Amino acid sequence: MPRLASIETTAQHLDCSTRTVRNYIARGFFPAYKVPRRRGLLIDLDEVERAMARIPTSKARLAYGDYGPNANIKALPPQPEVVTKSGDER
Repeated sequence: MPRLASIETTAQHLDCSTRTVRNYIARGFFPAYKVPRRRGLLIDLDEVERAMARIPTSKARLAYGDYGPNANIKALPPQPEVVTKSGDER
């Protein structure tokens, strides 16, 4: 089961800003998921960890622009489990 988190929680997990997480998505480093009738995107923390292990640190910090052609945003069912800032699933 994926560990889905908001952009804010993912930023805390990576110890970076939400803008950086959005840039990583835009550059295609890892996908984001859009849930119907729910605002915002969700990110699988397992995919983030795998992607960050493959990205050299110098390249990972180079991020700019809004969601672009490399962004990989996928649809999810209406009620996925989401990891909250405290680490609890809801």
